[in-house]
Amino acid sequence: MIWASYRRINWSVVDELKKVAEVKNATPAQVALSWVIRHKGVVAIPGAKDVRHVRENVAALDIALKEEELARLDAKLSLEAGL
Repeated sequence: MIWASYRRINWSVVDELKKVAEVKNATPAQVALSWVIRHKGVVAIPGAKDVRHVRENVAALDIALKEEELARLDAKLSLEAGL
């Protein structure tokens, strides 16, 4: 049941993204993009089906995540995933 473990981890990360997004008045996808692009050597390729998605992706660049928020997101992924 390895998939069940990954599903639980994924939802845990999504729940944390939602919490941060609510505080930032952003979408969870914007927070996720902002979180990912802070890592050197990471190239994010966000999807965009329409202009609204493009605007949301660009707005993610303006989201300033606090160290505490970054640490919570990092911990959710690395500790629960055993990374």
